[in-house]
Amino acid sequence: MTTTTAPNITLDDVLRALMETRNTIQANAEAVRIRFEQEAQNRLEERRLLQEEFKQRAEEAKEEARLHAERESKLRAEEAKEEAKKRAEREAEEAKLRVEEARLRAEREAEAKASRMDFDKRMKELSKQMGGHANRLGEFVQEMVKPAAVRLFQERNLPVHQVISNHKVLDDNRQFVMEIDLIVINTDIMIALECKSKLTQDDVDDHLDRLEKIKPHIPQYRNYTVLGGVAAMVIPETVSRYAHRNGLYVLSQSGDAVEIRNPSGFEAKEW
Repeated sequence: MTTTTAPNITLDDVLRALMETRNTIQANAEAVRIRFEQEAQNRLEERRLLQEEFKQRAEEAKEEARLHAERESKLRAEEAKEEAKKRAEREAEEAKLRVEEARLRAEREAEAKASRMDFDKRMKELSKQMGGHANRLGEFVQEMVKPAAVRLFQERNLPVHQVISNHKVLDDNRQFVMEIDLIVINTDIMIALECKSKLTQDDVDDHLDRLEKIKPHIPQYRNYTVLGGVAAMVIPETVSRYAHRNGLYVLSQSGDAVEIRNPSGFEAKEW
């Protein structure tokens, strides 16, 4: 059997081995430290690069947003400008139409005014002519009634001494008050007659008002019994009844003669 002899290891060998181990550990620790520092620096650089990239992207986004805003603003401005242009054109067209409408309206009003003036002129001429005819017809009725009045009222037991035509009445200041077409009188009775070509209810009312003024404005008849009457070529039945109810004699044409329409027992109103 062979025996192996153990190596002779000294203290120096142990110390040297320990020193080598320490140096190896220190070298490894330094390498690890350097690697960690490098990795940390790399991470910092990456972070810086990312921040730069983010910053650049933010600047690009900001610029894009600015450009977009400018485009939108420009587009809106152009749209607003176009809309304003169209609105101005519409308003100008509407103003033009209003001016044209005003011109046409003014022309129509001028034509209407001229037409009214022409119509008024014609109506005045016609009224003047009709007034002249009416006056002449009224005068004709007076001339027809005047001679018949004597006979007609005498038949009603009213003797007639005088018939006066177109008696004008003035006040104390010589201002015109009224005109009585025919006055039929005797010693104590005065009959005032209104003569018309065609009698109306307004004519009757006017004569009733006229009868109220006789005694206050004609002193010579203040002691007379004042009666009233109306005469016409044409008297509607309703107007005839109205005059009769108000106490007036109603004289009208009957054929070629004049007659009193009131029945024989009629009692005239006294003023």
